[in-house]
Amino acid sequence: MRKIIIFERLFRHIRIVAATLLLATAPMTSHAKNVDIHDPERKPLLDAARNNEDIRFVVKYMIRDEDLAYLCALKMEKNGIVSTDGQMDINSYLFVKSGEKWIVWDEWGVPAEKYDAKYCEPSDDYYNGLPDDLEGDSLALVSMTAKHTLEFLLEYRNETNWKPEQRDAISALRKHDWIERLPIDLGEKEVRGLSSAWATSEGPCHKEVKCLSNVKDYYERLVKLRNAKDISNLVWGACENRGIYGATLEGVDRCIATFRAKPYCRPGMEFFRGRADVMRCLAEIDKMPK
Repeated sequence: MRKIIIFERLFRHIRIVAATLLLATAPMTSHAKNVDIHDPERKPLLDAARNNEDIRFVVKYMIRDEDLAYLCALKMEKNGIVSTDGQMDINSYLFVKSGEKWIVWDEWGVPAEKYDAKYCEPSDDYYNGLPDDLEGDSLALVSMTAKHTLEFLLEYRNETNWKPEQRDAISALRKHDWIERLPIDLGEKEVRGLSSAWATSEGPCHKEVKCLSNVKDYYERLVKLRNAKDISNLVWGACENRGIYGATLEGVDRCIATFRAKPYCRPGMEFFRGRADVMRCLAEIDKMPK
């Protein structure tokens, strides 16, 4: 699934929490509603999720707000519930409507021993700064959509490689002011699981005690550094990610030190309005030796 690909690459370490989402235009007053069996949009949404597969869904949670929707469900095939290693797969789908067609904008799965609602209910903590009159499920739905859209835009930078449905989805989403003004500078920087990557027998530390001690010291430095306001989350994410994929610890530090002061990597940019600088920043970081 695209979700898994994204998280395994550039930005799986980022928990998408924006510091500010400026919405100076008309207030958003719509509210999400449950998509029950009487809703005419239910079948088109389920058909989009099926993607021509011969499956049925056991729906746990399904909401819609205008042209956005979210589904959490189990898949049922002829042999029963789809599972992985003895655990049922709880599947999530995020939709955007383009014209009269629902597009699966993202999908992901979580293996679990039981069908628990905690794996389904969308979180509204991805973004701070959304308008006060956008509450409850609408806030969560907007937050999830913004999160996944930003991940897509950062991962799939070359538009010529976009599929037609991806182009249609982005075009539909950009009708929303909160997407058009999508902040690139994220509100929370994370120090990800470098220790797990470096501590494995295949990792750079090979479980060597002194090396692991250096990793711990590195963590402590990063924890102190991540609150620096002159380091954009774009730089933080791209540089910190390098530690997962083979950069030396010194190389990660050098990356942050090099790009924190670059004007094209500055904090506070919006993706679409600052896109040229965003792409340049990521491209320059990509070229930096590890």
